[in-house]
Amino acid sequence: MNDLAARENLYDKLVRLGLSRSWARRKVRMVRRLQEDMLKNLVYVVFQRKDGVVVRKLATLNPAFLPEGKTTVMPRPDHPEQIIFWSVGDGGYRSFLAQNLLKTEQPESIEALVAERIKGRRNASGN
Repeated sequence: MNDLAARENLYDKLVRLGLSRSWARRKVRMVRRLQEDMLKNLVYVVFQRKDGVVVRKLATLNPAFLPEGKTTVMPRPDHPEQIIFWSVGDGGYRSFLAQNLLKTEQPESIEALVAERIKGRRNASGN
């Protein structure tokens, strides 16, 4: 979301969906910052799914973290509120609606991410 027209399109859509103008501006800034962060790094994104469940995912759009052949994302221009990201934990692209973005969190460190993934795998295997 680098260009002004895309930001204005998202802002207009969020206002039409019922967000106040100030909340819509805040969400547009959050989304822009999230997308910039995902292009550079790994970032935790916290959002509410359509069914109301709050989800925290490790997300990125940085080609260095994407599998070969999965580096291109084609956003839908008719849905500027749809945020598409690569979910590191799920190993696939996921999306959510901008109005459902609750917060973003920076991982403490790459080492902490690796330790968390290893711990999660051990718990899943019963060790």
